[in-house]
Amino acid sequence: FCIGEPVEPDPPPVERELTVSKTVHTTAEGTYLWEIEKSVVGPDFIEISIEEGEEWDETATFNYLVEVDVVGFSEEFSVFGTITIENETDADAQIAEVTDVVNGVGAVVDCDVSFESYYLLEAGETLECEYVATRLTGTEDTNTATVIVTDESMVDGGQAIETFDFGDTDAMFSKVTVVDQLVVDQLEGEDPDLLGTCKAKDAPCEFEYSRDFFCPDDIGPWENVATIVETDQSDNAEVELLCTIVAPTIPPKEPKPPKPPKKDEDDKKDKDDKDEKKDKDDKDDKKDKDDKKDKDDKKDKDDKKDKDDKKDKDDY
Repeated sequence: FCIGEPVEPDPPPVERELTVSKTVHTTAEGTYLWEIEKSVVGPDFIEISIEEGEEWDETATFNYLVEVDVVGFSEEFSVFGTITIENETDADAQIAEVTDVVNGVGAVVDCDVSFESYYLLEAGETLECEYVATRLTGTEDTNTATVIVTDESMVDGGQAIETFDFGDTDAMFSKVTVVDQLVVDQLEGEDPDLLGTCKAKDAPCEFEYSRDFFCPDDIGPWENVATIVETDQSDNAEVELLCTIVAPTIPPKEPKPPKPPKKDEDDKKDKDDKDEKKDKDDKDDKKDKDDKKDKDDKKDKDDKKDKDDKKDKDDY
């Protein structure tokens, strides 16, 4: 160039930027948590006995109670969609990374390509990535997708921001069906095992029913299981029927009346009584005689003593 001639400035750099857009879909799912309890109302053991030769005609009736109730509610929220990256420029873009964030929670992004060094998105080409963010709280409302390029890329990266609302929660197990193992044709309904249904808003729900058992075919323990179909939770209650046959009862014999005493026996008894009285009288007479003799002997002895005493006195 010549000295003194004006120098033209370099043209400004061309601004190139990727075009980024995204879709946002949400899921808001809740799950009702249930429990089930089954019990026997009244006795759970019945014994029926008959005597030999009798027929079985008594019925054993057991009563049952099944209770289901809601014990909690679990919610799960997620966001998913597609990130579309378009290179509408005349240069190639060197993409280093694609990220997606939902209110600070990182999503899993899958572009089905490798970013080990960078991914070259040629001019006029498009790249699509799928993303999903889970374990959210349900309060999130902003989703941001970011395309990061290398320092050497001739095309700048880009970003897409979308707002959203989770809306109403779709609740699982808001209504459950309860069936029982031993329900038979006593209950109405197409399914003989059906006890009924229970809605979460109506819980707790109770189902009462009874079952008849007959001897001797139904002898033994019976396990009875109630189940919530949707959650496969169950509880059982066991009853037992015992059927026994006993020997017939023999009434005790009545004692025979005593025989009237015979005349000879009466005469013998009178004679024995008389002999006993005579012996007693004889003993009494002998005693009187012995007493009189003892008295007389004592008197004689006393008289003799008096005589001896008088003689001694006279001699003196």
